[in-house]
Amino acid sequence: VLGHGTLASILWLRAQSLDLKSKVAITSFYMFIWK
Repeated sequence: VLGHGTLASILWLRAQSLDLKSKVAITSFYMFIWK
């Protein structure tokens, strides 16, 4: 759980830095990790 929380935090920080147009890529990458 802690590992997923860390990954989620990193992805969130990266999402804040990336353009909103990259949301699709971020979502697909997040879903890939969530499997």
